[in-house]
Amino acid sequence: MDADQKQRIAANKAAALAKLAAKKKRKSDQAATQPKKPRTADDCDTCGALADAAFRTAFSIQTCNACRRRDPSLDLLNATDAARTYLLPQATLKCLPTLERENPRQPTWTPMRLFLRRHLVEHANRRWGDEAGLEAERRRRAAAKVKRDDAKAKDFFS
Repeated sequence: MDADQKQRIAANKAAALAKLAAKKKRKSDQAATQPKKPRTADDCDTCGALADAAFRTAFSIQTCNACRRRDPSLDLLNATDAARTYLLPQATLKCLPTLERENPRQPTWTPMRLFLRRHLVEHANRRWGDEAGLEAERRRRAAAKVKRDDAKAKDFFS
């Protein structure tokens, strides 16, 4: 490359960088002068996007689908998983707010009841004390099951 070519490349680079800087400045000026969108009752509390209407009516929580996927406390669990994981009786589950969806196995069957993990953890902590209390109850139930199974096996083989 000769000196003339190097000089033209440097000039083109400087011009391109100047254009890029001007474009960024225009964008920042436009963003500063444009009024922000006013928040409405249908906006997500976290990010301001449109909140999920079904989630809002079922649980009274303003959250969009993207924020719900990021937060594990906003996961939905069916009744069986909720009872098994948090050792809550059916009477307690009946008191909790639910989101009903069509049963995926058969549309004509009873709709699925989905519970919010945040509510389940809250009620499990109220019932068992804390995570350690819940784990102790799981161990106690597992030991009782082993004892019952041993008694059945003893009766079967004697």
